[in-house]
Amino acid sequence: PTIQGGVDFASKSGFYVGNWNSNVSGNQYPNGSSIEMDFYGGWKGTFEDFGLDLGTYYYYYPGAKFVGEARNANGIPTGAMYDQSIYNWELYIGASWKFLSAKYYYSLSDYFGLTEAVTSNYSNKSGTAFLGTNGNTKGTQYLTAAATFEVAPKWNVFGSVGYTWVPHYGSQLNYFDYKVGVSYDMDGWVVSLAGVGTDADSEWWYASNGAGTVRELGKFNAVLSVTKTF
Repeated sequence: PTIQGGVDFASKSGFYVGNWNSNVSGNQYPNGSSIEMDFYGGWKGTFEDFGLDLGTYYYYYPGAKFVGEARNANGIPTGAMYDQSIYNWELYIGASWKFLSAKYYYSLSDYFGLTEAVTSNYSNKSGTAFLGTNGNTKGTQYLTAAATFEVAPKWNVFGSVGYTWVPHYGSQLNYFDYKVGVSYDMDGWVVSLAGVGTDADSEWWYASNGAGTVRELGKFNAVLSVTKTF
């Protein structure tokens, strides 16, 4: 379970800034305070039924770092150490029309801290292969499209599909994601239930607690949320 909250400010001119926060897994973002803090800003404009959204987004995990010893392409330690902060900074552009929307993101930094040194120390879930020193992950891209339909007063169904490209690592880290769900507005309190899944390769997209427990990050799951805007 997570507790999440955020605050936004939007001017009449269309410019906006905001912050969103959530607790996150310390297994996935090690050595930190298990908190994600997102900062963003941009401009939104509407033209009759059309909308445009331009901005930037920064994901911050206080104190979180990948720390270890770099390895060569054969998995042999090189003696070099790495101490890589975990964050991500990206630009985005979005467009909408009535109940449809789409958004494109481009990462200006290494994707959530994945550098050559960090990935050289990664094995797949079976422990038999290494990603190797294939390069940085700057320029990672994400494209998503979504739709929301009101099917009855206060009832909405929604869905989305997206695709992530991680450069310099072939296709082993790329994946599709999807989400489909229903929501109900109870006098400003929005309750939603959604199914979320991906086709992410479970050999690479997993988390371990270091004690033998392994969780696949991309498998299908259900998400129940209660949201209130003040």
